[in-house]
Amino acid sequence: MRAGLEAEGRRYHAHLTLARARAREGASLPPLPEPPALDSWTATELVLYRSRLGRAGSVYEELRRIRLS
Repeated sequence: MRAGLEAEGRRYHAHLTLARARAREGASLPPLPEPPALDSWTATELVLYRSRLGRAGSVYEELRRIRLS
């Protein structure tokens, strides 16, 4: 019970957030457009970030960079 907060009771599940959207003032979210037609590409590295949500928005911290090729 650090900082006076109860520990989270649920198990932690790692996840990857690709996008975040929220309906505002009761309005529904608009439909997503079709994805663009893009040429294929090869990723050369993976970068893992930690996001910390705050009142001013998210702050991203690079944790690790992994070379893929």
